[in-house]
Amino acid sequence: MPRPFTVENAAEMGRRGGRGRKVDLGPLETVEDAKHRLDVICQAACDGRLSGAVAGAANRSVEVWLKAIETDHTKQLVEMRKRLTELEKELRKEKVSY
Repeated sequence: MPRPFTVENAAEMGRRGGRGRKVDLGPLETVEDAKHRLDVICQAACDGRLSGAVAGAANRSVEVWLKAIETDHTKQLVEMRKRLTELEKELRKEKVSY
């Protein structure tokens, strides 16, 4: 288990740099994975396993991933609304035909 960040071990951690401080962020395939990853990043930064700069970069990568997912979902929603409008027009035409 990693030692928590304290004034006493700060110098040693600085000398070690990033060596030996592996953080398993897990997969990033769902929004739940993104939430989990952000939690892991936060915990790792708080206990000194990640520097602020690395934690910030990792957080940013999750933000960018989420933005890409949001963009995909928005495109899908626009396409579904367009299709719904087309189907509603067809339905109205069929009702008028009767």
